Amino acid sequence: MNAQMNAACLETVRFRLAAGADPAAFRAAAPLVSEWAARQPGFRGRLLVDEGEGWFADLVWWESEAAAKAAASAFGPALGATAFARAIDGASVEMRHLPVVSAA
Repeated sequence: MNAQMNAACLETVRFRLAAGADPAAFRAAAPLVSEWAARQPGFRGRLLVDEGEGWFADLVWWESEAAAKAAASAFGPALGATAFARAIDGASVEMRHLPVVSAA
């Protein structure tokens, strides 16, 4: 495994809500995702940001890129049927795993 796979990782997931999705139900379901993420190995923290006009960014700090990718793979089977996941327009999802070079 290379050094980048061992470095702390910020996972960014940008998406918009699907047509007809209920924003209130989406927001109400967000804590369930945080609770699930907190039980995943390597989880350090999560922020869900409302960018406006139906766009959101989910920012998750992981111990490593490997931990981030393992959790991303487990998300669908664990939470794909939740109100949170159903509200997301799958075609709009942009996921990135970025190495953290400095944090305060």
